[in-house]
Amino acid sequence: MAGSLFSNFTWYELWGPIYIVICLGLSYWYFKNVVHYYRMHMTKSQINYFISAIILLYIVKGSPIATIADHYLFSAHMLQLSVIFFAIIPLFILSLPTNFIREYFWHRRTKFLIGVFGRPWLTAILFNGLVTIYFMSPVFNTINGNFILMFIS
Repeated sequence: MAGSLFSNFTWYELWGPIYIVICLGLSYWYFKNVVHYYRMHMTKSQINYFISAIILLYIVKGSPIATIADHYLFSAHMLQLSVIFFAIIPLFILSLPTNFIREYFWHRRTKFLIGVFGRPWLTAILFNGLVTIYFMSPVFNTINGNFILMFIS
């Protein structure tokens, strides 16, 4: 069954070498600029969070699950989005040391934006509204019809 399901696709459509390059590039940047930076104090759990996020990102976006989500099952697409939004992004945030977050995200310019978007009700309403717009038929079909927009999403 699975062989006939995937027989119309080549290996690079199924296993996403672009996402391997992206994951390896992110890993290289993380270990070079965050882990081995002399002013950052890293714990083993933060490194494990990052590795877990990278592995989940590749499983969700670079494996045959992505092909199933793009061509066959809408529920697989919903699984992709839920894993990205509720597992991968929090793991990426947890993998950053507090000094890195203070240095790069807590400036006087971004402090106001974080203060506004850090409110739970506003963030929940904004997230719900954007997801609702994303799943409207014209928007969803336009995004899935364009390769670049589908790659970004």
